[in-house]
Amino acid sequence: MSLSVFNTQVLNLYSNDGQRLDEGAYMLPCLISGPLFAVGATAYAVTLIGAWALIGFVILLLMLPVQVYRHI
Repeated sequence: MSLSVFNTQVLNLYSNDGQRLDEGAYMLPCLISGPLFAVGATAYAVTLIGAWALIGFVILLLMLPVQVYRHI
């Protein structure tokens, strides 16, 4: 293996890792704020609608595994 091929592979590895770090930094606020928003929105909907909003949110949570399974 020549040195130029090795350098190209190392550069490609750094580029891919840098892209993943960039995507991770972009998605981190969504990972933190998403559950907080869901709890706040559910609490607000429960105050407006009542227990039906909580039932709907539970059904939504129960359907998430079905959506993941169908996506695969």
